[in-house]
Amino acid sequence: MSIPIWKLACLCLVLAILPGCWDRIEVNDMALIMAVGIDKAKNEHIELTVQVFIPNPSSGGSDGGSTEGRVYTLSRTGMTLPDALSVMQRELPRTFFWGHAKAYIFGEALARDGMHDQFDFLFRDIEPREQANIYLCRQTAKALLLSLSDPNSYETLIKMGQKRSLESSTVINVAEMIASESDSFTLPIAHASSFMSAGEEKNILIVKGDAIVKKRKVVGYLDTGMSEGLQWFQNMRMERNVGIALDNSQQKITIKLKRSSVRVIPSIKNGKWSALMKLKINADVADNATKLNLIDKHDHLRKIEKPFNEMLSRQIESAVNRLQNQYDADVLGLAKAFHHKYPKEWKQNRQRWNEIFKSLDIKIEVDTIIRNPGISNINVRVNKGERS
Repeated sequence: MSIPIWKLACLCLVLAILPGCWDRIEVNDMALIMAVGIDKAKNEHIELTVQVFIPNPSSGGSDGGSTEGRVYTLSRTGMTLPDALSVMQRELPRTFFWGHAKAYIFGEALARDGMHDQFDFLFRDIEPREQANIYLCRQTAKALLLSLSDPNSYETLIKMGQKRSLESSTVINVAEMIASESDSFTLPIAHASSFMSAGEEKNILIVKGDAIVKKRKVVGYLDTGMSEGLQWFQNMRMERNVGIALDNSQQKITIKLKRSSVRVIPSIKNGKWSALMKLKINADVADNATKLNLIDKHDHLRKIEKPFNEMLSRQIESAVNRLQNQYDADVLGLAKAFHHKYPKEWKQNRQRWNEIFKSLDIKIEVDTIIRNPGISNINVRVNKGERS
C-alpha cells in the first residue's frame, strides 16, 4: 500500500520542527560554578574569581554511584563582570554552568565604591540563580575563596543558603529591596573559619555580622549584637538561647527563642511622623541556674518575661538609634509602611525621606511569652528543705 505524497511531505515537515538534543551540553563538557567572588581591580577593572567543580562522569554510572570530580578556583580581570567572565571562558575548554551557584561574594573595596553594574548583571542575566545568596567580606573575595581548603565547601554553601536568617540575602530578595522605597538593606558578612579534620586544619565559610547597604554602596557595619537585634524584624523562626540575670544576680535563666513577629504602626499627626514597632516573641526555658521553681503557684515565668523585654528593647533601640544617627539607612522597611498607609503624604514627602527618617520618633514594644518551663519539675540547684 503506497503512502500519498502529501502525507510524506507533512511527516517530513513535522520531523523537521520537532525539538531535539542538538544543543545539549554533556556533563564532561561542563564546569559547574559553585561560588563567585567579585572584587575591584586596578584601572577601574573588575576581578572575577569563581570556584568551579569539574565533574568526572566516569566515576558514576548506572550502579547509582555519585559523580565525582575536583574543585578549582580561577581568577581573571576585565573591564566589566561579563567581560572578565568572557576572558575566563575563552581560556577554559569547558562551558560554565550557573545552575549550581550558591554564593556571590563582594569584596569590601568594590562594595564601598558601589555595586551598581554587578547587581545589574546578576538581576538581568538569565543564568545566575535567583535563589543564590549574596554576601560581603571584609577583605577581597578572591582571598576568601582561595582560603577555603575544605573539599566539602559546596555542601557548606548549600546549608548556609538554607538558613532562615539568610533568606533576605538571596538575589531575588536583594533585587526587591533595591526597588523598595528606602533603597537600604543589610547583607551578611562572610568569613573563613578554621576547624580540625583528621589532625589537619581546614577552612570553611561562615557568616557573622551584617553590612549596611544604601544606594548599592556599603556605608557601615553592624556587630553581631546589633545584627541579632535587627533580625527580630524579619518575622522568622529562631533557635537562639539567651541568658537573663534576675535582680542583678550572677545566676541566670536561659530561654530558647522560638519565633517572633513584628507589627509596624506608622503615624502622621499634626505634621509629626512617628512609628510604633510591636514585637511579639514566643520562647521556652532551656536552663534554670536559679532557685526559682518555674511551675509553682507563684508563676515565676512571668517574672522572667519582664527583664527579657527590657533587655531586648535596649538592644533594639541601640541598633535603631545607630541606623538613624550614624548611617541614615532605613533597613527596617519603615518607608514602605508609611507609603502603604499614607500614599498621598508619601508622594509629597518621598524626596525628604532621609531627613524624615533621621528625626522619626520610633518606639519599641516587646511582648515575650514564655510558654514552656521545661519537661522536668526537679530543680537540681535547690537542696532538700529549701524553698524558692
